[in-house]
Amino acid sequence: MAEARQAKERRQHLFWTQDPSYNFFGTLIGIGYSFDYIGNFNIYRIDEDLSYMSSSKPQLVGTIENAMMHRLTVPIFTFAAKNISFDPAFYFGIMHGGSTTITYTDYEPNYPNSPTEVEKTSDVSSVLGFSVGLDVALKYYLRISDNFSTYIGARSLVEMWLVNVTADGINSYEFESKVGGLAQLDYFTLNASVMAGIRFDTEKPFEIFGMFTPIGPGGGAMLSMGLRWHGVSFEWVEPHSKNVAVDMRWK
Repeated sequence: MAEARQAKERRQHLFWTQDPSYNFFGTLIGIGYSFDYIGNFNIYRIDEDLSYMSSSKPQLVGTIENAMMHRLTVPIFTFAAKNISFDPAFYFGIMHGGSTTITYTDYEPNYPNSPTEVEKTSDVSSVLGFSVGLDVALKYYLRISDNFSTYIGARSLVEMWLVNVTADGINSYEFESKVGGLAQLDYFTLNASVMAGIRFDTEKPFEIFGMFTPIGPGGGAMLSMGLRWHGVSFEWVEPHSKNVAVDMRWK
């Protein structure tokens, strides 16, 4: 009977813990880092002479392959109860890509004759992007032990981008990029990801995670890996206090 009761208590802690120290807990401020594999990132050109026409569409003129992004996050806090947590954070990112060749056909005036077709090429072209945003994650934990958990979750992101295209020998102002995401709102991009990770439940929790974003900045799927450390705790809440107080440990 005792073994059956202990097994039941372990299952309760695993899926929906009854431990009083998880009724409410939180952490405040920390730091995190992740790197994102964006994949291919396209470069487009808009013909300035045709930009007044609503039917004029950007022309794909080059693709940066294997673009990467580095992201620094500042977790604001973790608000959690039992096996669920809500984690908002600010983030700052920098995206860089390799080099590519931009090639397009331009039409130069040739009065009184028809415009002359001129092929233009930039052998060294690159993309550099900066972004800032608000990152919010909702996580569900499997609390395996006092100081170790695994989780799955969903992440939403509101971000603003600044992308610069450099093209040697031709006018870089003619080029632009299209940052991918679920939706665009003026200068803001709305996006979402699914995530999974492990968390070491100490007084200063530490997480390692991976994320999958169906529509990344490059328009295709994005894969991410990273870590977060919550270094400063609320004074009036001891997250995972059972790890330092013997009488609060799971029995």
